[in-house]
Amino acid sequence: MKDKASNFILIVFLILLLLSITLFIYGIISPGTIPSWIGTQEYTNNKGETIVAPKTLWDLMSLLIIPVSLAVIAFLFNRSEKQIEHERLMREKEKEEQRTDDINQETLLREYINTMSVLMTEKALISSEPESPVRIVARTITKVTAHQLTGKRKAVIMRFLKEADLVDINKTVVALAGADFRRAELDNTNLSAINLAGTNFSGASFDRANLTRIIFANSNLSGASLCNTTLRQTKFTRANLSGAEITESHFDGTDLIRADLTKAILCRSVFIDVKLNGADLREANMCGADFSRAKLDGAKLTGAEADVTTTWPENFDAKSNGIVLIGRKD
Repeated sequence: MKDKASNFILIVFLILLLLSITLFIYGIISPGTIPSWIGTQEYTNNKGETIVAPKTLWDLMSLLIIPVSLAVIAFLFNRSEKQIEHERLMREKEKEEQRTDDINQETLLREYINTMSVLMTEKALISSEPESPVRIVARTITKVTAHQLTGKRKAVIMRFLKEADLVDINKTVVALAGADFRRAELDNTNLSAINLAGTNFSGASFDRANLTRIIFANSNLSGASLCNTTLRQTKFTRANLSGAEITESHFDGTDLIRADLTKAILCRSVFIDVKLNGADLREANMCGADFSRAKLDGAKLTGAEADVTTTWPENFDAKSNGIVLIGRKD
């Protein structure tokens, strides 16, 4: 309320000051056209008489201009100081909230690992039967905790599960279908031979990771980054990889049957003995990619982009499949 009143007074002062200066200047330019009490300067009337204005208004303004200007400057300075102080307090508040959030995140992560360790050492989690109470508890706390954590801490959970052999591809103890690992930061991580079917890794980062023999069937990896990644015998059956960036990666014996790769960036990636049957590659960027040993039967390719460095299987006609051939991209 005080700020609104102060702003109103400031606006009134500025308007009056501007109006007075305008009248004074106009009086100098066109003497005699405005009342003499404005006090701009002396002038000669039609009778040849010299009229000296009383300068009432101007004298008053001369007295007011300096103090009013100083008041306005002081007001603006104080407001600027208050704004700076407010911004400083807001930054400190954000830092404090971030520190508090980091502490809470670390506490959650530590409690999760401690609880899982107890289930493994005291409740025989690894040797338990499928759908036994201990497995249900482990699966539940894993999903709940992962949902509450940020990307780098989600990655800690994933590494823990991998190292503890809880998500092994041959014997999955903790099934992660439906688990929230969005934006997990898993660059340079070895995640080979684990079961991640049905998980949500939207926006996650797997750059330079080893994803050999992983099951990603029905998983969501939309917008994920898999650059310079090894994808040997990985199963992406019906997985969502729309908008994913998969540049300079190596696919070997990978299953991408009916996977969604719409608008994915596949530049300079190599597809050796890869099954892309029925995959949706519409509007994907394939410049520089090697599909010479890939199976593209039934793949949807309308609007996908390729250049002269893109290679195709023998007798494959890119144009008839709706692929847009563009100039070479470096």
